[in-house]
Amino acid sequence: MTTVCITTKKDNRMSTQDIPVNSSIKIDSPFVDIANHLHKNDLGALIEFDHLQTNTILNLTNISPYVLLFFDDELCFKGASYSIKSSSGVSTLQTAYKHILFIRIHHQLDINTIIKLNR
Repeated sequence: MTTVCITTKKDNRMSTQDIPVNSSIKIDSPFVDIANHLHKNDLGALIEFDHLQTNTILNLTNISPYVLLFFDDELCFKGASYSIKSSSGVSTLQTAYKHILFIRIHHQLDINTIIKLNR
């Protein structure tokens, strides 16, 4: 188990919050089956892509309930998405971001205040 640190800003007040994750993973493929890297009881994972393709396709089938936080190359927060299993179909997501933090949805983190990821 390891932690990453998220910097947040609310009402001109900066703060940090440690987020526990099970692993930090580097992947060199532009197509990734996340189920091979994130397991059912994992609190989360920081996944970093090291390939030359513009986009990465994530297979999120059966990955639930997680929020995906996207960060640019300077680790500035750029957006979020949810992976919630609501049917038996296949779920994929395409992204240009190379740093994605997967955390359980039940975590006490206000997504609207995130500014940066610190390793």
